[in-house]
Amino acid sequence: MRLIDADAFKQQVAAMAIQNGSSTAADKAKLMMDLIDGQPTREITKRQLKDLEKIKQENEIKALWLEFGDVLMDPETEELECTWHIFPAGTHREEVWHWFEDTYGISVTDLLYAIDDFHLK
Repeated sequence: MRLIDADAFKQQVAAMAIQNGSSTAADKAKLMMDLIDGQPTREITKRQLKDLEKIKQENEIKALWLEFGDVLMDPETEELECTWHIFPAGTHREEVWHWFEDTYGISVTDLLYAIDDFHLK
């Protein structure tokens, strides 16, 4: 049985993303799933599958965070000007930040200042 090296797989996803001009987390997640679909299941170890699930969750968090960055806010009150997912208009941005931290067990600081290097622990 041939096993897939997880780091090599991540590099392959990154290379494909560059070749295809894909820069969004959603695009990279789709490429990753396309690669997985092209591999027989028996060739992926449990650890590699866990790594892939982690990458997928990281990409979903990044995509959600970037989407949140496009939400209109009142600059004086820092409250949402419109409903965003479960948060109604008027919700303060820090409440959304706390939700990210509580829901995903992450630091908003990592998302704010190092989103390209953000990884789940």
